[in-house]
Amino acid sequence: MMDILVDRLAGRGTPARKVWLPPLDVPPTLDELLPALQETDRGLRPVDWDTAPPLTTAIGLIDRPFDQRRDPHWLALASSNFVVVGRPQSGKSTVLRTLIASMSLTHTPEAVQFYCLDFGGGTLTGLGELPHVGSVATRLEPDRIRRTIAEINALLARREQLFTRNRIDSMATYRRLLASASLPSDGYGDVFLVVDGWGTVRSDYEEIETAITQIAGRGLGFGVHVVLSIQRWMELRPALRDLISTRLELRLGDPSESDFDRRVANNVPEASPGRGLVPEKLHFLSALPRIDGKPTIEDLSDGVAEMVSRVKDAWHGPEALAVRLLPRELPYSQLPAPNPATAAIPIGLDENTLSPVFADFDAEPHFLIIGDVESGKSNLLRTLLRGITTRWTSDEAKIITLD
Repeated sequence: MMDILVDRLAGRGTPARKVWLPPLDVPPTLDELLPALQETDRGLRPVDWDTAPPLTTAIGLIDRPFDQRRDPHWLALASSNFVVVGRPQSGKSTVLRTLIASMSLTHTPEAVQFYCLDFGGGTLTGLGELPHVGSVATRLEPDRIRRTIAEINALLARREQLFTRNRIDSMATYRRLLASASLPSDGYGDVFLVVDGWGTVRSDYEEIETAITQIAGRGLGFGVHVVLSIQRWMELRPALRDLISTRLELRLGDPSESDFDRRVANNVPEASPGRGLVPEKLHFLSALPRIDGKPTIEDLSDGVAEMVSRVKDAWHGPEALAVRLLPRELPYSQLPAPNPATAAIPIGLDENTLSPVFADFDAEPHFLIIGDVESGKSNLLRTLLRGITTRWTSDEAKIITLD
């Protein structure tokens, strides 16, 4: 009788609601988290996204078991820096890629730009073709690393002068003035300095660590945000840690070092990249930086490449400004002519500002060049002598050479 009853009832009527959701182990893709994507005159973006708050985007799912639901994890970065912490292979680089991809889908390249220092496994290089990404520098490119920091500092200096000159009291006011065309754009919107592998910066680039800490301290007021990935909370010095208010914690090597809750951190699965905690002590699962609906990581690089291609093809406006590098060769003709009113002779370009460097004989009458064999000492002397003969006549200056 029971078999007959079950057979007659099976598949009929509305199923009872399941009390518990399935395990949080299948990562969503960005097209599942965001509203339906469509190509518009503002690029590939979600439908009716213009009503969303600025610099707000989704990067994963938050599990709320007592409410029997899962919600998108929204990041509001309008006035915040961001850090994700986790042991090796816990999914930190994927979180950063998801953040960049999600922001690229919800904002135009005129509104946000990303400048990345990739000290991890090189995963951020796959996003280099996004129109929102101005540069991706790896540990094998020290010149690009230094120039990236120099460009960010130069932007901060220019905006500080601009805000003072135009009596701009906050970044919100600046965004509003740009949107209404009341103020000319400087080519940048909100700029994100993304560092994947902060531990490498601390161990190998001490001068850059100091510079990035200073950027994190004064950048938010001028639309410059710092995004970091670290392996342990102890990698952040107190001066920097206090400047980062938006945090995400993946599986730690030692859960007892959790900044959120040690007992809850111990329950984060061992072999589940992307699983972690939010400050509310709820479990989190990172989304994948792809928009093809495939929740797999085996072909993630292909999914990222497809996403980058679709975003790039849909955008037809100005892209993020590239980081300018010192040229491999500098023809003398590109140096400015000596000023007859001073004794300053142009000899090259400064790496930090890419502005001319002068040997000013009014400030210091002597000049010393130090360098290894074949480092360019003789060429620099010839450049200096050419400037002297251009600046002064033979009656005004004499040159005696000992070769």
